[in-house]
Amino acid sequence: MTEASPVGEQEGANSKASALSGVIATAIARRNQLSVRFLIAAIGAAILWGAVSPLMAIVWFAAMALSQFVDNYLWAPFRKPNRKRPISRTEWAGLIVASVQASAIYSFFPTMLWMYWGVQGKIFAILWLSGALLHVSMHMHHERRTFIAASIPHLLYYIGLPLHSLITGAEPGHMGAATLLLAEFMYLGHLIAAFKEYRASSLSLRLASERAAEKQLQAEQANSAKSIFLANMGHEIRTPMNGILGMASSLGDSDLTPDQRKKLDIIRDSGDALMTVLNDLLDFSKVEANKIAIEKNPFSFSELAQRVENLHSIRAEEKNLEFKISVIEGDSGNCQRMGDGHRILQVMHNLVSNAVKFTDSGSVTLTVDATDKVNHRIEIKVADSGIGMTKAQVEKVFDPFTQADETTTRKYGGTGLGLSIAKGLVEAMGGEISVSSEVGRGSTFTVSMVAPPVMTASVGIDKLPEPANDPNTVQDARKLKILVGEDNSVNQAVLTAFLTTREHDLHFGQDGLDVISAFKDDEFDLILMDISMPKLDGPEAMRQIRFLEREQGKAVPTPIIAVSAHAMQQQIDQYLEMGFDGYVTKPIRPDDLHGEINRVMAASNQATRESSVA
Repeated sequence: MTEASPVGEQEGANSKASALSGVIATAIARRNQLSVRFLIAAIGAAILWGAVSPLMAIVWFAAMALSQFVDNYLWAPFRKPNRKRPISRTEWAGLIVASVQASAIYSFFPTMLWMYWGVQGKIFAILWLSGALLHVSMHMHHERRTFIAASIPHLLYYIGLPLHSLITGAEPGHMGAATLLLAEFMYLGHLIAAFKEYRASSLSLRLASERAAEKQLQAEQANSAKSIFLANMGHEIRTPMNGILGMASSLGDSDLTPDQRKKLDIIRDSGDALMTVLNDLLDFSKVEANKIAIEKNPFSFSELAQRVENLHSIRAEEKNLEFKISVIEGDSGNCQRMGDGHRILQVMHNLVSNAVKFTDSGSVTLTVDATDKVNHRIEIKVADSGIGMTKAQVEKVFDPFTQADETTTRKYGGTGLGLSIAKGLVEAMGGEISVSSEVGRGSTFTVSMVAPPVMTASVGIDKLPEPANDPNTVQDARKLKILVGEDNSVNQAVLTAFLTTREHDLHFGQDGLDVISAFKDDEFDLILMDISMPKLDGPEAMRQIRFLEREQGKAVPTPIIAVSAHAMQQQIDQYLEMGFDGYVTKPIRPDDLHGEINRVMAASNQATRESSVA
């Protein structure tokens, strides 16, 4: 099928609305008016039945119904407002044929009344055709070619019938026919004048709609490009940061002088601060693009509160702050709730981190009130006795890249994104967040959201396992033989520094093909796999290894942990769904790495025991 873009489409919406948008508008209008045309046709058939003959009424109505079916079928491809494909020559021909045949058969009804029903039939015919022309002008004016095609049959009947009487002298005679023609031309003059105004207004609206759609598309493309850029930059920054923080952590395990350790701590803190900025930017880009994926899984507020305490209590203690956490669940005790525990935990972390940061003395309190048994509305409050805010500062506190003033930014640091991210997450979960504050007396942030209790008491807390970054949780004392797929020499050095402290035996593959070749030649307890490698990437190498294991009839597959700078949650979930047994993000922290190895190996050992028993 040959594609032909009409002139109007080639010019686009820069100067006038496109022909495609006109055809789409006409197609939608014709579909909306289909029932009205059938209703009018039914009335016309009833008039034909009584005024002319039942047979003629039946034949005309059947022909009209068939013509409307053909018309509806040929216009159907253009009833999608988001269609972008140009109209082909074949489609143009089909639309013109549909318009001509529908109008010709529709207006054959007044011709029969003119011929067979006397004076009253002629009056009815002229009024019918006047209405038909008005109908076409209102609903088919969006596109010039199809409008002309639909108008021609009506005009031929409209002018031709009285013109025939004028020439032949048939009823209503020469004078009557001349009077009708004069009245018709006057009507057409008024109709054309009104049509021009109406069409200009309609074109203006369509042009504005097209330009708005173009701007929206440009904004979406720019936002997508920004997200891709941030994701790529995040990956590129994490890789060298893995070397900096990884080697700093390994160096921290060696004998250092107090001065050397102090300088090392500065390197670590600076690296952690940079990673916080990076993570904030990635989270903010997802919030801004409305791409936050919200899950619904069982979780426990008591567990979330415990994790918040574990993370922030040390920093609060360093500042001599009283750090209090309270979870009030009434008679239900440690009740499991349904919602996105990960996102709620992230919100709590952001609010508590902010409170600790901006409080130099006094207290920080986290309170979770889950006593509402009717609406299951949960209230999370984070109150501090910190610097507080003015009314003007409160009004813009959730704006991105905003802090109270430049002095606050210089003194306390940060990106000004934490509260904006928290607000986006809360609203994505259907909740609300508010703040009350007074300068010098602290601030209170309140989150309100619905989190219904889990009805089945036996269900476990899904998707929110204990962090795997505690190397002492499931300690595997064995010396493991580990195959590592990693093409970056710095990352290889970091992994070597972390894993040789446990006396693990390491074998490195420079790419996915090297990993598969080594797997064929030897047996390994564990595989650590980078995602992005030359020649063959990590996911494909993992799939081929699993295929080899199935061919070998291996009962328990070798555990494979992804080690990657792809750190966005949806990326982690995607790779775990592919079949990786675990995931460690870069920059690698030794506790995260050893904890994930312990967890994965414990699961593998359990599967091996169960397999041997079976």
